[in-house]
Amino acid sequence: MTAAPATASAEKPQAKASSVALTVNVSDKVKADTGRYTATYNGKKTVNSGTNKPALPLLEGEQQLLSVGVFAQDAAAALRNGTVYSGACSALAGKGATLVSIGDGSSCVKPGEAVTVNLAELDLQKLGATTDYVLNDESKDFHVKLGPVNDLVQNVVSGVLTKVGGLSVGVDLDAAESTCVAKGSTFKGDTQLKNAAVTVNVPGKGDIKVADLPANPKKNTTVVPDLSPVTDAVLGRVDTLLQSGLKSQAAGGLDISIRVDLIEHIKKQLAVLLKGLETDLVKLTLNKQDKTAKSLEVSALDIKVLDAVKKVGVPTAAKVAIGTSTCGTNGLTAAEEKAAATGDKKNVDVVVSGDKSDPDTSVQAKPDNAPANAELNLLSSPAAKGGFAAGALVLLVAAAAATRWFLLRRAHA
Repeated sequence: MTAAPATASAEKPQAKASSVALTVNVSDKVKADTGRYTATYNGKKTVNSGTNKPALPLLEGEQQLLSVGVFAQDAAAALRNGTVYSGACSALAGKGATLVSIGDGSSCVKPGEAVTVNLAELDLQKLGATTDYVLNDESKDFHVKLGPVNDLVQNVVSGVLTKVGGLSVGVDLDAAESTCVAKGSTFKGDTQLKNAAVTVNVPGKGDIKVADLPANPKKNTTVVPDLSPVTDAVLGRVDTLLQSGLKSQAAGGLDISIRVDLIEHIKKQLAVLLKGLETDLVKLTLNKQDKTAKSLEVSALDIKVLDAVKKVGVPTAAKVAIGTSTCGTNGLTAAEEKAAATGDKKNVDVVVSGDKSDPDTSVQAKPDNAPANAELNLLSSPAAKGGFAAGALVLLVAAAAATRWFLLRRAHA
């Protein structure tokens, strides 16, 4: 006797898909995202919950994760010819991006302009790049030779260190998206990146590219950027500023050999400090895929800010996940079962921020028939209120029905 496939179960085949365009972990207990959109086929009908018009969570303080961006997130689930299908797509793209509803199975968003995800601001003085460090005991011979201009030279060095001391770490991209499609118990996930790279902004030098990210990464591709190009850029800028400063009228009496030796000594000291950051900046996992017997979760970009950055800078977030799509045969949650039975979608909650162990951290999702100007309240949880300022909404104007048709067509293909 041959057992019937699980997808053809006569009892109650189920399918579920969800998407979250952006998730930000500031700490272990403070988390926010763009809201989760979920589609669940419960064996009788499809129940949609959450929002497919995602909101941009903004962080407290001057440093923001994104200045502008467009988010896409949608999901679909249905039964066709005895087999359950589910699909999800989520993306982050720059200004001007639009949702693609052509159903060719290759993409769900058309990239726009470039957008930068700001990860951290580094302070080299916190790393130890101070005047006392670069003009240490090893350079005492220079102090003797400098004579009466010693204080002036220290002022020049201090000014140079201030000018180069602030570095900005980020990811530049036109678009990052993930898709997930399930046909019964068969899952397929994919990630597409458009013009994505990790960059570090060096004052006076501009953005230094430290890692190019592939357009179609294999699943669970790990990238740890090499900071050595940034070290070269910082030292080059220091050399230029010191050459100019030490040739000034006040310190112009310095013997050229003393000036050259002093500059080389300072650069050597800085190089030692920067060496500690060269492979301990950020860690990225591209096309991150986590699979279980019933589901597949795909994140286009999973970014972790490493400990060295936290010690010498101000991270915007400890972890950022861009474009997370989930599909599979998972059943309904208790809240969704109630909503399906009563038809009252207002009873559906979606947890989007705060400590997951805290039952008060859920936020109310707007039902599908909510007014067009309905907003998702990302700040209703105590944890989120402690970590985030009120955020401006960035809405992706698109036809949700067309997107769900695209996802199901792709799954059925």
